[in-house]
Amino acid sequence: MNRAYIYSGRAYKFDKEGLYRILIDGMIREQRIVFKGNVTVLLSSIAWIHTHGNRDDSLPYFKLKEKAKRSKLFLTCGYISKFTHEILNELGVKSRIVNGCTLHNLTGYDDGHTMIEVFVDGKWILYDIDNNCYFEENKTPLSFIEFWIALRNDENFSIRYLAKDIRVDTEFPYFYYAEIKLTTERGLKNWYKRVVEIPCIYYNGIYYYTTMNEKEKEKYERLHNVKYLCTKYLDYKTFINTFYNSSCQ
Repeated sequence: MNRAYIYSGRAYKFDKEGLYRILIDGMIREQRIVFKGNVTVLLSSIAWIHTHGNRDDSLPYFKLKEKAKRSKLFLTCGYISKFTHEILNELGVKSRIVNGCTLHNLTGYDDGHTMIEVFVDGKWILYDIDNNCYFEENKTPLSFIEFWIALRNDENFSIRYLAKDIRVDTEFPYFYYAEIKLTTERGLKNWYKRVVEIPCIYYNGIYYYTTMNEKEKEKYERLHNVKYLCTKYLDYKTFINTFYNSSCQ
């Protein structure tokens, strides 16, 4: 069924999936997302209305939804991932928050990264809304664990972009750093290698993590003080069985 949206006495036809913007004098007056089942189109629409920054990190979910009807959202990775996760939950689409952590010396900024994994057509697919992208290998979208393995093995995966908007708020304190590090595919891949050295999946209030060996496990636990966090270690086989071959699907 075609959708009609009334604004200032005019009817606008929103008959296809995606993001619609009503512009008057070059300014966004209203924007709406139409969702009919295509998850990638939905996430692309969210990526278009989001720009990396921290101006809106303190806003609750309902205020973010209201602001998103009329303007950009400026959120860091954890907050845009949580916002997207809550939207997907409302629409009945299964998703979960995932997090990568570094084993390098901590800097206070690029020590980790939060993304979202969405269950689409029987498979978990990783989306990085903060960086407007998802990942493919041999034209197949990657899950979080597949992405982690591809990074470890220097595999030649592709970055597929969801949107081509302005990716970093110029008022964000780390704007120049992000502009240098994250605006090229090569720079982005190198950054992922740093911030996704340890995979963590958030489930029922706990971050579950795994490593390939005991040395990495000890370093991660020491570096990130995991005894003070809601975390639980799973060996690699148990991690895969729990999150990719079980009822978590």
